[in-house]
Amino acid sequence: SSPDAGYGCHLALDGIDLPCYVVQTPPANFSELLDVPMERVLVLRMAGYEIESARDLLERHVNASGVLPYDAAIVINTIGSGLLPSIMGNNVTQPRPFDWQYGQASPAQVPVVTVSYGLEATVRSARRLTSLSLEGTWIQNPTSRNVIAVMKQAVPRGSSEGCDLAAGAPVPFYIGTPINGFFRCAGERGAGVALLIALVQDLARRPVRCRSRPRRRCMMPVFGFSSGHDMGDPGIKEGVLPYLRQLAADANISVADVPYVSIGANLASYAEFLGENLEGRGF
Repeated sequence: SSPDAGYGCHLALDGIDLPCYVVQTPPANFSELLDVPMERVLVLRMAGYEIESARDLLERHVNASGVLPYDAAIVINTIGSGLLPSIMGNNVTQPRPFDWQYGQASPAQVPVVTVSYGLEATVRSARRLTSLSLEGTWIQNPTSRNVIAVMKQAVPRGSSEGCDLAAGAPVPFYIGTPINGFFRCAGERGAGVALLIALVQDLARRPVRCRSRPRRRCMMPVFGFSSGHDMGDPGIKEGVLPYLRQLAADANISVADVPYVSIGANLASYAEFLGENLEGRGF
């Protein structure tokens, strides 16, 4: 890859360095490939960034013995080849990252990397894979931080206003957002973090007051900033859910009955690009 890419993936075709990104856990015995004819390299196209999708594509090419008869695989990620380039700018040669839940995926049979759709012509016209190497550090027993805040005052407030504390312990109501993204992620996650902080501040200043009848069981807002990039990541599975499970048990309900709201990515973004890309002028 280019020296400043920092993706831990180094790929050269016909002597030309191409930015790349690792798709899934490489083979345990992989060190480096040198001077491999492209006939021994499987080239695939895919739109997306989930490991499972790439793995499904690879499995279509195994032989009767379940072996992938290639020395390496290059996935051309076509995500962004339509509308997104005009939104994201002229960044058509940088690889799109894949989901980081590597612990759920077994190592690949061969090294599998991805390149951007802007380099598809270069990949398909190449005659030899000059070199491919990967670098990185395995982190054993990593830890991360989740921030969980509970509004102890039940809402809607007071049994005279439609919330009956005598009906039982307040039912937890979760509102949260993941806080990690790929590389520079303020535009992706920043809006969700800001919205959640604003929501907490607003509820603290102006508690919800319900005057409906009949009186209902009180709710206890729980706010979470979870580590990880998406819904299935460890911050939620290993941090938030166990916490909600305990709160649910205290309220004598199943965790499946806890209302759960996730604030997604890219709620607010602004992009300006003055130049040309594969789709014409940006904006």
